Amino acid sequence: MKSSIRIFTLGLAVMWVCFAGAFPALAQNNDEPAKPKIGVTLHPYYSWVRNIVGDKMDVV
Repeated sequence: MKSSIRIFTLGLAVMWVCFAGAFPALAQNNDEPAKPKIGVTLHPYYSWVRNIVGDKMDVV
């Protein structure tokens, strides 16, 4: 019984940390809409994608 309460409490704490990490991003209030981000791992593809999207999106 005690171990099931500990497991439940630990699971609840993990869920709380996950939700707390997600909400600050939602709480930001910017006047201008954020640009979508595109992640590219190889430099030739980065240059190619950057040339296509221009300044409409952030290429990371």
